[in-house]
Amino acid sequence: MKNILQKIQKSNPHILVIGEKILDEWYYGKYSRPCQEEPSIHIHSRKKDDFLFQWGGAYGVFRNLLALTSVSSRNFLSNLPEQNSTKTRFADKKTGKILFRSDHDRECKPLFMPTLKVIHEPNIIISDYGKGFLDWGILKQIAEKFPEKRIIFSPHVTTCATVPDDLTPFEKWIWVVNLDESLHLSGKIPHIHAIIRTTGTKPVTWRADAHAEVCGQEPITPIPIPHPVAVGDVFLAGFSAAYCSDVGLEQSIQFAIRCCSLALKSGRRGSHCLKKEDFKDVLG
Repeated sequence: MKNILQKIQKSNPHILVIGEKILDEWYYGKYSRPCQEEPSIHIHSRKKDDFLFQWGGAYGVFRNLLALTSVSSRNFLSNLPEQNSTKTRFADKKTGKILFRSDHDRECKPLFMPTLKVIHEPNIIISDYGKGFLDWGILKQIAEKFPEKRIIFSPHVTTCATVPDDLTPFEKWIWVVNLDESLHLSGKIPHIHAIIRTTGTKPVTWRADAHAEVCGQEPITPIPIPHPVAVGDVFLAGFSAAYCSDVGLEQSIQFAIRCCSLALKSGRRGSHCLKKEDFKDVLG
């Protein structure tokens, strides 16, 4: 991992992230008693640090890239602020286990295509969350406009459910999907350059399949964590940083899996995310 991390730092790949920005709200509390109004539980939050607000969605991928490369705010292309969706999670303060989640979705206006004229980065991550900012028509225009760019594509399951029969415009892309998303691609996989399928099993053991061959089976010590929220963002950022630094496909997958392990070991509250200090022990 050290050699790959050093190669990323030396290469410092220029990467643009495209996708929806989502607000993640976390409320940590202590179970005190059954709720008097309804047959449900009552969570009591008191301290200021019981409340956590983070930017997630595609911005979660961008946040992880900040720990690996020298990206700046201009390397993120997203929806308008008033179109941000919100995910609210209530979690047990002691264990970190999520007890309840509420989503407030706002439909985004489609990506304004003229903004693509100012894109100069040779590498693009498309992190789709199915909120309307991206659709297959827009994706096709991106593919046709930038055939020479290296594009890593992570589609939402609702986007995969409407996948077109002709995937020729996207055959050079690297697709990163989970198990549910991959099911919609049955029979279409041979037409795509590479598909990486990520799966997680509790407590957390990550593997990745590419070209129908298991490439990420290196054992990882199970980590007793309460939830795997946003570990997919860590994987996508870690893989992209390595692959866009001309690290091979399989090695990039292995690096991404290690990044997931580091993010999980950090024990931070909220959505899992890498920080630069997570790599201190790796670099020595």
